[in-house]
Amino acid sequence: MRLCFVVQRFGAEVTGGAEAHCRGLARRLARTHEVQVLTTCALDYATWANHYPPGRQTVDGLEVTRFPVARPRSVRDFAFYSDVVFRDRFTPADELRWIEENGPFCPALVTGLRALDQVDLFVFYSYRYYTAFHGLPPVARRAVLVPTAEDDQAIRLPVFRDCSAGPGDSSTSRRRSGGWSRR
Repeated sequence: MRLCFVVQRFGAEVTGGAEAHCRGLARRLARTHEVQVLTTCALDYATWANHYPPGRQTVDGLEVTRFPVARPRSVRDFAFYSDVVFRDRFTPADELRWIEENGPFCPALVTGLRALDQVDLFVFYSYRYYTAFHGLPPVARRAVLVPTAEDDQAIRLPVFRDCSAGPGDSSTSRRRSGGWSRR
């Protein structure tokens, strides 16, 4: 089986729980399956600044393709949209902007997924990041989401309401305002 893991950051020095889970699962499954990883060039989730060189490399015996983050996180803009969606009245457009500002803003990774027609299963991490939110819908019929959700305000945003139904669920459409929704 050909598997493609899609995660916001990847590497031995990346200390996040979702990233460590992804790395461990990908390494284990690579023993019996063909595994590749798509990720960004970011190391730091607070800024999403590009750290690693773009392109293909081998990490922990896995083929990893890194895409540059188009723009690092603006602390000011992210804080503004966080205030809007967590404290004020907001629109679906505000939620989508929050996802963009949360990052990592990497449209090239999302576009790159469409070319991977030989992949049997995509494994996406984490629900709240741009790469999963926008990357998953085009390949939803061949995808699973490892949400790595914690009890925070973001999981209650309406834009994420249907991600718990499952990305490949037949009752889930591919896009509504850029994400998951019921038909």
